[in-house]
Amino acid sequence: MDRAPRHSAMVDFHQHCERRWVVLEEDHEKVEKERDAALARLAELERPVNRSVIRDVFLRNGFTIKEGQSDLKPYVYAAVEELLALDGHAPTLSVWYGSMPESNGKSNWTAILHNGDITSGMTIERSEYPDRVRYEADRVRYLIGELKEEPFILDYDAEKHSGYVAPARSQVAVVMPELSRDLVAILGRPNFTCNHLAQLLRLDGREIPRKSEEEQAAVIHWLLGFYLQHGEAWWEKASEEVQRVRAKLGKDAESSRP
Repeated sequence: MDRAPRHSAMVDFHQHCERRWVVLEEDHEKVEKERDAALARLAELERPVNRSVIRDVFLRNGFTIKEGQSDLKPYVYAAVEELLALDGHAPTLSVWYGSMPESNGKSNWTAILHNGDITSGMTIERSEYPDRVRYEADRVRYLIGELKEEPFILDYDAEKHSGYVAPARSQVAVVMPELSRDLVAILGRPNFTCNHLAQLLRLDGREIPRKSEEEQAAVIHWLLGFYLQHGEAWWEKASEEVQRVRAKLGKDAESSRP
């Protein structure tokens, strides 16, 4: 055999071996990386499943802790714990989302995590902003496998409102009555003339402190009620009330008069 072709064949063989060696090296590195990744996943699975582990998994997969909160919402942990308790059985968890009208006219949108009966489920979110609730509902749907794609927050209109507007309060105009002679007689009643009536009102069940200004205020307030209800007949009606209380109480009320 000629030396030149033989040398060329040897060179080709060596180059082929070197290329094969490089491929084997690359394959070895790939296998090692896959092995390390598998060992890491195995170590993760062997960790005790507590709330710290659950939180780490969710945060690593795009879930966030809401502003002003210190942890994930309780329903996240409840869902995971129920899934773990199923021990391989088909999950029955689902999410209900819809409007719940209230007696005051509001329409609060609500999302509930349940296992077939929403009345015993856990409220995920409730708000007059439907898309804010729907976003939270879809996040949980993704978590339990009802949605294949993780919800994207910008696909939801956070400012969309249910349309509820609180009814305007009726404005009732307060008209001050003119200062008639009857009102002067009531509002200008001296405190020393109020003692006996105050005592009658005490005997009839009212609590009035034993101070002249307190007795005066209580009696004027009492007489003013008769004026607002009966007008100029206030004195007559107040006197009838005094007689009624006197008759009921007997001697203890004999000295009381308007």
